[in-house]
Amino acid sequence: MSRTTWLSALALATALTATPALAASDAQPSPRMQELARKVLDQTALLAQARQQLVASLSKQLAAQLVKEGKPAGKDVTDAFARDFTKAFDARSQGLINQLVPIMAKDFTEEELDALVKFYSSPLGASVMKKMPGYLAAANAETSGWMRAMVPAMLEETKKALQAQGIALPD
Repeated sequence: MSRTTWLSALALATALTATPALAASDAQPSPRMQELARKVLDQTALLAQARQQLVASLSKQLAAQLVKEGKPAGKDVTDAFARDFTKAFDARSQGLINQLVPIMAKDFTEEELDALVKFYSSPLGASVMKKMPGYLAAANAETSGWMRAMVPAMLEETKKALQAQGIALPD
């Protein structure tokens, strides 16, 4: 699974695991807040983008596995997989939206949600959302490369600083 797909899946999984605790401890948001949150989620196409990335990644993995097993792995097979997986994903997505709405309604004010709806409805907002997946993919690739290069040195620096304070970290 690509890092972008994995991060999208992780974000969705995090939202899913956090939601029950939030829902249990907080009152249900007002109908207006729920409506605004749903509009923002719809306008940002979060689930559609996550689905698209997941389907592309899984289709590639499927094709590679089929080739490895000596089975037919033509475009017709991956297209059928993508079609049916998308159908299964979409059949379940409303449940996820129902879980994301209270989180968004809790974290944003009505004024903020209303402004987001107006922004994403505008030509500028539509342009930003069209460009955002490409930007995030490029930024993620750059960040991942930077982290792979920098984290070992940062860990070593941190380990030395802690050792100087008398704190020993495991090797």
